[in-house]
This record gives sequence, structure tokens and C-alpha cells, in this order.
Amino acid sequence: MLARPVAAQMRAAGDREALRLLMCDRDNAVASAKTARTLLTSVIVTAPATVREQLRHLSRDRRATVCASLTSPPGADRQTRVLYQTLARLGQRITTLARTAADLQKQISALVEDMTPGLVAAEAGLGALTAAQLLLSYSHHGTIRSEAAFGMLPGTAPVPVSSGRTDRHRLNRLGDRQLNRALQVIAVARMRSHPPTQAYVQRRLTEGKTLREIRRCIKRYSPATSTARSETSPV
Repeated sequence: MLARPVAAQMRAAGDREALRLLMCDRDNAVASAKTARTLLTSVIVTAPATVREQLRHLSRDRRATVCASLTSPPGADRQTRVLYQTLARLGQRITTLARTAADLQKQISALVEDMTPGLVAAEAGLGALTAAQLLLSYSHHGTIRSEAAFGMLPGTAPVPVSSGRTDRHRLNRLGDRQLNRALQVIAVARMRSHPPTQAYVQRRLTEGKTLREIRRCIKRYSPATSTARSETSPV
């Protein structure tokens, strides 16, 4: 599916560039919200006991919502006023960034569906964000020569480190790490809820493979592998 002409656009052009901008914007919103949550937690830890007990047991999202609506008690001293103002600002910042990230994800989902209709629905373990990363890393028709080249692109191809009679491989830390992360998400999702993948896991376990080794194998047989196959066939 990824080899359809609509996705065969050059870098920084058309829908692909729009998708890249949306992904960058969302990643920034998510990272900023994470930073704000970390700061909010540190402020709560050092706050007076009455404030701590009010907020510490709330869920992450509920805590941000409650903080966003906080107001300083009447007649409070300057330190207390600044504390409540800081908590309110951080809570408002987190909720705003969360809404922004959710809105951007909706736009990403719609654009992915326009670029590759049915891709997310057809492939187990594939969501809109992982599909978007596959499209961005794929870039354009001709960028992947073979399945072996695809394995090197995200760094899923293991590096041989055999010595003497010992035959082993180590993790490849090169390649497109964002694509590698997307394949990791797909592999984990399939291992949890995809019956054919679960059957494959059980078969490889009986062969003596570890779960980590099996997960690496599954990453090589992801939805994007069809791209590598199509790249070697006539257009």
C-alpha cells in the first residue's frame, strides 16, 4: 500500500511535507506537556502539606485540570499567592498542550487516510501515528532497494559479532530511530493482540528464542516490509 503513486512524492513536497509539519508540531506539543508535567510534580512535592494532599493522589490529567482552576485563598501571603499562580499556569499550559496534541493527531489521522486509504484499518498493530512515521521515512518511490535495505533503514538489521565458534549478533543502533520506534510500537501491539503474531511468538519460544529476539524478528516483518518488496518489482 505504501508504494501507491499518491505516496510517491519527493521530499518536502505536497501531502508528505504537510504530514511532516503536523508530526513535528505534535511531537513538540507532547514534549512540552511532558516538561510541564515534570515541573508541576516538582512544585507539588515542595508545596505545603495541605496542597500536596489535595493534588498528589489525582491522576495525571485530573491533576492538571484541577490545578488549572486553582485560585489563591483570600488574605494569603506572597509566597502562597505565587505558589497557586504557578500551579494554575502549569495546569493551564498542560491542558492546552494536550488539546493541541489531540487536535493535531486528528489532522494526522485524516491526512494518513487520504494518502494511503485503508492502510491503518488493514494492518494489525498500526495506528495513525506509526503509519505517518512509515510514510515520512519511506519518503518516495525508489528510496528502498530491497528488504535488506529496508532492514538497514531503521536499524532493525542486527550486526554480526561472531567470534570463533560463537555465532551471535548485537543490536544495531544506527538508522532512522523514529522509524525504529514506530516498528517497535507495531511489534509490541501485535504480540499483545494479534493471534497470528502470538502463534509465531510461541513457535519461536519453543525454538529457544528470547522475547527480545522474537520482537526484533517481528520488526523485520512489519507493514512497511511491503514497501521494500514493491520497490524491487516493476512499477
